[in-house]
Amino acid sequence: MAQAKTLTPQEYQQVFNYISTRKYAKRNELILKMGFKTGMRVSEIANLRLSDVLHKDGKIKGEIRLTGEMTKGGFPRTVFVPQ
Repeated sequence: MAQAKTLTPQEYQQVFNYISTRKYAKRNELILKMGFKTGMRVSEIANLRLSDVLHKDGKIKGEIRLTGEMTKGGFPRTVFVPQ
């Protein structure tokens, strides 16, 4: 199986430059960064709740626990969030 093509740093920057000119720029930037930095799929990100990502004091959790209902394969997994 061939390896998936990845974005070059220039392409990555082009994507974010484009997003910054569109409606809901901050939201869309966050969604893309979550995918790029954690490897989460769009459907996994869409299923997240604030309580999955934030502690009660508002700080970002170091890991996000995905239930089997949230993942493609139906198996729960833990996603580590880089600081």
